[in-house]
Amino acid sequence: MPGGEVIFIILIIFVAGSLGFFLMEQSSKKYASALRKISNTEVIELIRKHRGQIGMEEFVRATGLSKEDAKYKLSSMLTQRILTIEYNERFETVYALSDIVKSTLYDVNSSYEAYKKTLKHITDAEIIRIALENKGRISPSVLCVKGKVSFDSAKDRLEELHEKGVMYMDVSDKGSIYYTLVDMDLFGKA
Repeated sequence: MPGGEVIFIILIIFVAGSLGFFLMEQSSKKYASALRKISNTEVIELIRKHRGQIGMEEFVRATGLSKEDAKYKLSSMLTQRILTIEYNERFETVYALSDIVKSTLYDVNSSYEAYKKTLKHITDAEIIRIALENKGRISPSVLCVKGKVSFDSAKDRLEELHEKGVMYMDVSDKGSIYYTLVDMDLFGKA
């Protein structure tokens, strides 16, 4: 019965393909679920608190994620170029903030404090008004242009408002940092 063998082989291929598709779909759902358990912003803040780098075990302990979920999250952030892999003094693999993220978050100029005093000052109210014009979201470059201040000043002022709890810091899918008003819902539709 050659016809029966062909049908049997087709049936096996169909079942194997269906099983493969099912497993890929389950893996994709698990991956997406792991990414939602902790935001990129929370990971950035955690790494900042750990002097700019964190190992896998330390990350798992600090977040309460399973090791598998932690790997998914950190791998996603590596792909987005938010994190890089480095090695600590014991030659262990650690996850560190990328240079792009660090340059946005940290000041590298030692005379920066003196320089800041010479720049135009923008009030908290002006920053919030500009954010409201943008549905509660604002980036350093938007504040720089609309607030007519230097990029460094815009970045610093947004970081200050973040530290005061006025704004959340978040990272876009492309790795750029932006800020969102915490109490945007109280302003109604912007």
